[in-house]
Amino acid sequence: MEDVNQIIANNLATLRKKSKLTQMQLAEKINYSDKAISKWEKGESIPSINVLMQLADFYNVKIDDIVYEKKVVAPKKNKFWGRAIFALLLFATVWLVATICFVVFKFIPSITREWLSFIVAIPVSFFALSLFSIILKNTLCTSIFASFFVWTTILAISLLINSYQIWIIYLIGCPLQLIIILGAILHYLRHRVKE
Repeated sequence: MEDVNQIIANNLATLRKKSKLTQMQLAEKINYSDKAISKWEKGESIPSINVLMQLADFYNVKIDDIVYEKKVVAPKKNKFWGRAIFALLLFATVWLVATICFVVFKFIPSITREWLSFIVAIPVSFFALSLFSIILKNTLCTSIFASFFVWTTILAISLLINSYQIWIIYLIGCPLQLIIILGAILHYLRHRVKE
């Protein structure tokens, strides 16, 4: 029987190649370095059980398919497209609701700023995109979308309230932006330590 390290190495290399990914592309998707992936595929080290679970989930296979010596089956279809379609459906729903509100408000004479329904839809859209990027485990996109969510929410509030002193709420965005940046850095550093 082959060495367990070599079995895992062979299976990981096969799964990656069948998914048509380079080591660098895989590294970016699972937040590890390409050097760590290279070591795993050479059998120089083996991933922790948490990483094996993450890889099994990523390739949509069972852990047994990675750790046991047998012919590795081709990975099942990636869940990305299903998730992407769900995100687009959510995004379209937000804008459908905004459009319906706009049309309804047009028929109410006392409402003169019906266009604000579209302004409110912008932060809601960024919130949905943030959730989608969290599901995909993409820290950079999550940080960018969360930042847009914060600032467009503040913009929407300031336009809704429409007061002379409303500019002060933009100060709230500064510490929130700092929290988003520090959270992304912390997430990045935690994954670096795992390697």
